[in-house]
Amino acid sequence: MAAEALAGHVATLTDIGAPVPPSSIDQITDDSNRGNAVLVLIDLDPDLLKAERVNVMIPRHLLGRIDAVAGLGNRSRFLVEAAENKLAN
Repeated sequence: MAAEALAGHVATLTDIGAPVPPSSIDQITDDSNRGNAVLVLIDLDPDLLKAERVNVMIPRHLLGRIDAVAGLGNRSRFLVEAAENKLAN
């Protein structure tokens, strides 16, 4: 579960163009902003960052509403964001 959370965080940083924090243990332990945080190593599987093509069935009327909001060519992004929002709650 931690690996999936880390993959989601890294993907979000990448999507918004933010830098991915350093992964060197020395850089992290020497960070003065770390405070009393505990260092935990999590293996990040690069495959978790890859998109996977899936086939889903969506009613045509709902698909039209999605396309109207998402805009041309952004259907997948809209569905991913909707899933992320739903899973976050």
